[in-house]
Amino acid sequence: KLVLMLNKRMQEHISKQNFEAAATLRDQLQAIELLSRRQQVTGGFDDWDAISIAISGDNASAQVLYIRNGSLVGRAEFTLNSQNASESEIMGAFLKQYYSDAPVPGEVLLETMPDDPAILEWLRGVAGKVDIIVPSRGRKKELVDMAFRNARSHLKMVLLNDEKKEKSGHGALVELQDMLGLDSLPERVEAFDISNIGGTDAVGSMVVFTNGRPDLRRYRHFNIRTVKGINDPAMMEEVVSRRLKRIGSGEDTVPGLIVVDGGVTQLGAALSAMEQTGIHVPVIGLAKQFEHIYIPYTDAPLILPETSPALKMLKTIRDESHRFAISHHRRRRTSRLRTSVLDTIPGIGKKRKEILLRHFGSLDGIKNAGKDELENVPGISKVIAKTIFSKLHAPKAYKL
Repeated sequence: KLVLMLNKRMQEHISKQNFEAAATLRDQLQAIELLSRRQQVTGGFDDWDAISIAISGDNASAQVLYIRNGSLVGRAEFTLNSQNASESEIMGAFLKQYYSDAPVPGEVLLETMPDDPAILEWLRGVAGKVDIIVPSRGRKKELVDMAFRNARSHLKMVLLNDEKKEKSGHGALVELQDMLGLDSLPERVEAFDISNIGGTDAVGSMVVFTNGRPDLRRYRHFNIRTVKGINDPAMMEEVVSRRLKRIGSGEDTVPGLIVVDGGVTQLGAALSAMEQTGIHVPVIGLAKQFEHIYIPYTDAPLILPETSPALKMLKTIRDESHRFAISHHRRRRTSRLRTSVLDTIPGIGKKRKEILLRHFGSLDGIKNAGKDELENVPGISKVIAKTIFSKLHAPKAYKL
């Protein structure tokens, strides 16, 4: 009953991906089984190792049970990369590696024979008298079966843990580190984008992903201060520079990687900001058209397959920075349009202001319209049209 209860609880923890608790229960179950085996196995047997392997795709797990003087005294488990090899090939490679520095018992009990028959001679050359046996019944078969169950259980937890890491973005971060040659895992990634219409209401955005997940509390937006007109690269340089200065002052954490939305030009703007501030952080550009990755001081972009976890993560981060930039730009533009010189003109309320903006498209469009054009707008009388025209063309008129 105790074994059934512990096994049920272990399976529940595995299904909830609570691997630490599951591993604790697994160890308790194996301790009970070891104790049971010690009571069942009597003396008179030589020393054995019982070895089994469980395989799933490119992953495998090997389990070794130690029987000494007739008692089951311990175990060891190993995670292997199967590389699509057969079970006998994996067994052969494991035996060579394991017994290159482990003591060899009198008998090695296996679930399957290794693919290379020369392994037995190699073992005898290392340890003298030794036999490899694939038992078909009795206690030796039970031990091999126990080793297989343990290997299968261990492999299941390894695969679930890998799946959990993949969902959390860990696998993508590892790939990013490898392909960019980073010294450490880019646990914090910051992405920047620019949004404006014809240079007006220009803003920048910064989104932060920590361990592959959005860190909404650390998102920031920037109103462009120093750039006039249409010049997205200069705006990107301003935004990245302001961010780096804040890092340089010790007010915030240095990211593991910076991603800018764009290709060579935007990447160059970020690099210029780093030269100006003297603060250098790994940086790449991700262009929208072909999803090419631009790396500083390289002649050609990096092209990853669409299935790449790293590319999927970078696209997600880039798209999030774009969304955040656009949303802030729209809020700023809406706020500006709601409060304008039109609000100071007698007879122009909310409804007429919306009519004028819809008709002419912008405040500039209204200012450039003649009196006749203003009079032709539905809901605008000659008197109001004349007032609007005079107000917008008066000396020191409101600067649009």
